[in-house]
This record gives sequence, C-alpha cells and structure tokens, in this order.
Amino acid sequence: MSLAAARIAPDGTAGAGPVTLKASDHAPSPLDLPEDVQFQLGQFKHLLGELQKALQAAAAQAPSPADIAAIPEPLDRARLCMCIAKAVNSLHHVYLRAYGRDPFAPATAGGVAVGRQELDRIRQYDKKLARAVHDADLRASRPVLSLDVAAASRFIDAAIPDLSEQQRRDLKRAAQAAEAKRGGPDHRKGKKPRPQEALVQDLDQERIAALQQRQQEDGDEGQGQDLVAEGAEEQAEAKDAAGKARSSNGSRSRMTGPIYLQNYANRFSKYFTIKEIVSC
Repeated sequence: MSLAAARIAPDGTAGAGPVTLKASDHAPSPLDLPEDVQFQLGQFKHLLGELQKALQAAAAQAPSPADIAAIPEPLDRARLCMCIAKAVNSLHHVYLRAYGRDPFAPATAGGVAVGRQELDRIRQYDKKLARAVHDADLRASRPVLSLDVAAASRFIDAAIPDLSEQQRRDLKRAAQAAEAKRGGPDHRKGKKPRPQEALVQDLDQERIAALQQRQQEDGDEGQGQDLVAEGAEEQAEAKDAAGKARSSNGSRSRMTGPIYLQNYANRFSKYFTIKEIVSC
C-alpha cells in the first residue's frame, strides 16, 4: 500500500487525509565535508582555472622546432629545451596526481613505471646545462688578451734605430689608429723615464743643435748635411750602446744613483763629449 493511499493524520492516526511527497524529499543530501577540506577543494578549482589560462597563453606562443633551431647561441637553445622538458614533466605529474595516481609508484601498484626514470634523466641534463653555463660565465669573466699597438710601435721604434722616415710614420699612424679605436689615449700611469734615457735624450738634442748651428755658420750645405748624417749615425750608435748597457742586469743592479749616471756618461763620451758640442 502506498503512502498516498494511506491517509495519515498529523497526529499519526489514519484517515486524516492524503499526504503529498515533494521531489526534494528523494534528492540525496550533499556530502558533509570538513571546512578545511572544502576550502582546499575550492582553492584547487581556482588554481586549475589559473593553470588553464596559463597553458592557453603558452600554447598560443609555443615555439616551433624551426624557431628553436634559429636561436644562434647553443646555450640559449639548451636552456629553452630544458624549460620545455621540465614544464611537460611537471604537467604530466599533475595530471596523474589529479586522477589519484602516484607517478613514482611502480606499475604493479597502479603507478607509472617511467615517472622516476624521466625525472632522473631531466635532472641529469639539468646538471650538465648548469655546468656548461658556469664554464661560459667563467670564460667571460677572464680578461681578454689584446695587443697594445701603440706600445708595440714604441718598442719597435726604440729597438730599431735605423728605421726610415716612412716606416716611422707608418708606426705612428698605426699607434694613433689603435688609440682612436680604443676610445682615446691610454690613461694608464706612465713609467718614469730612466736617468740614462733622459741623459741620452739631452745629449742627442744638444749634439743635433750644435751640428745645425755649425751648418748655419759654415754656410756649406754639403758639409752641413754630412755633419747631420754623422750626428745621426753617432746617435744611433749611442742608443745601441745604451741598450746594451740596460741589458746587463748585473751591472745595472750594482750601480745606482750618481755612480750609474757617471758610468753611463763615460760610455757615452766614447762617441762625443759635451765640450766638443759647446766648442763647435
């Protein structure tokens, strides 16, 4: 007998009248979950929505294999490929865990057998990439060796005194071009001239000035040119002797100050003396 046929009164007695059942009376009641679980479920749904938006944006701008191959730097290509591999592996793990499966569990326990293997492989390549990036940064931090053209030109000019005027102009032009390319003159702290070098320069200038003065007084152009040429040869010989004196480390280390200058003056007086220059 149905409940509609049985007339039950509100006080429980029969014959009180028909009772109408609503559809909501048969609907199952919602699952009663703790509040913290409900909060976590709501947060999970929100994060899924954010993840879906991010994946759609990434899929719209995903690089093709041709785009990856067009990257000139090998390290940049390796970084991009590593990021893609990490993202795909993480999404696969999230997918499995969302369905209640452990990606690290063995296949017999309902897991994926290659989960741990793929993660170890990615970690291995990540270590190789990190080591390559570290080596590249270390190479970039090291000072790069470069040739100082101006210093090389001065060295050649001093080592070879019998250079022609054209060769000297070429060396000077190369030094100026190197300084202009470097962004200006070299601002490094210059070395102080050695006493013997200063003495050679002073004596050379006095000798040349005296020869020119003698040329003007004599009025003989041919004789003056010979004297100038003779002075230039003596100047070259004096520089050669000065270079040999500088190369002797033992004698230079034993003589310092006025004694060294006197010794050098004695060597230089072999070619000409200051009295000769003054007298002429």
